[in-house]
Amino acid sequence: MDSSFVHVDEPVALAMTLIPNSSSVEKAVARQWAYMGLRDIGPGMHWFEDCVLYPSSNLSMRKPDDMYKPIDLALFKQESDGSLSELRYSYKGLGRRIHASGNVHLDGGTYGPLLHAPIDLSEDSHFFHLGSNGGDVFCAKIKYWKLPVDAYGLPKIPEHQVLAIAFFIRWMWAMANSDKQDRQLSRSEYIAARSEARGRNKIPNGLEMEQVSKEWINLLNAPQFKKF
Repeated sequence: MDSSFVHVDEPVALAMTLIPNSSSVEKAVARQWAYMGLRDIGPGMHWFEDCVLYPSSNLSMRKPDDMYKPIDLALFKQESDGSLSELRYSYKGLGRRIHASGNVHLDGGTYGPLLHAPIDLSEDSHFFHLGSNGGDVFCAKIKYWKLPVDAYGLPKIPEHQVLAIAFFIRWMWAMANSDKQDRQLSRSEYIAARSEARGRNKIPNGLEMEQVSKEWINLLNAPQFKKF
């Protein structure tokens, strides 16, 4: 798996060689296009992070700025001795609840997973939201796919994606400045390069390959770590 990165200006400079009579204005816009291309290609298997989120007074938790998509999330209550115990939740998708649940415990703000009243969890573009029975939540631990950025908030570009992102920039320029035939050609070149880049993103590492091999050889006795 490729793990080295280059500055965003490298695919931008390459793209400028593909754009006739490119200007400084187009170069500045190309940085934004580079980030759009990075998001469109998506993260590699090694681009993940974990962190702790704390709910605000309105039971919302702001998502990490570098998050692409969440992988897993766990809610915790803090006990009197300072230890954490996990709370159960039910993921409800986008927005907050607008209908009564039909469960008197849940509608009354009571946490009771054995009474079919786990905590509602939903989200929007920037926040995770807890239901009215989420007042006991002290924190959430989240694992997520991320897009790498540098100290200035600029995207860091994996070396194996430089050409694909340069083609994406060229396609965006063609969409705004070129004829239909050139736009179609630029798109086809980008799609082919994107497919190759995504394929390299998904190559498993050695530990994953070894575990998969063990599970296929001995399905009954292979250890399963469901909670990790």
